[in-house]
Amino acid sequence: MMHALRKFMLTTHVVTSVGCIGAVAAYLALAIVGLSGTSEETARTIHGVMELIGWRIVAPLCIAALVSGIVQSLITPWGLFRYYWIVAKLALTILTIAVLLRTLNHASETLAMSVLHADHLAELRPHLLVHASLGLAVLVAITAISIYKPWGITPFAARKKARSA
Repeated sequence: MMHALRKFMLTTHVVTSVGCIGAVAAYLALAIVGLSGTSEETARTIHGVMELIGWRIVAPLCIAALVSGIVQSLITPWGLFRYYWIVAKLALTILTIAVLLRTLNHASETLAMSVLHADHLAELRPHLLVHASLGLAVLVAITAISIYKPWGITPFAARKKARSA
């Protein structure tokens, strides 16, 4: 039974993580298109779609990846605080979600303005582009950390290992 749960949680974690990367890539593509000189109506539409993708797809997938990763670490021998690579993934994921939610909130507030002036769009466009680019880079880095598993065990794990030996 535990083996089936581990496989299920691993599958859930991989699917939500990969889905998050894909959704952020789509968000970035829209940010690039939205950065080009478009009319206010087109820009508002593009940024509205970005807001929808951000709140309805990216944020839930990132949160699901975080939760499934925590559960996965707790039900496997890897543990949550035993290896630096897991701690790094946890910290980067939490940071990414915090920045994502802040960015989405800022974009939502800007788009909610009844009159969206060119200067509002000029300020919002590069902001979204930079955040989407950095977010995608961090998600790829988290994936690489998962594959390479760099660094060793944490002092917490070393003490626990010494006590059991």
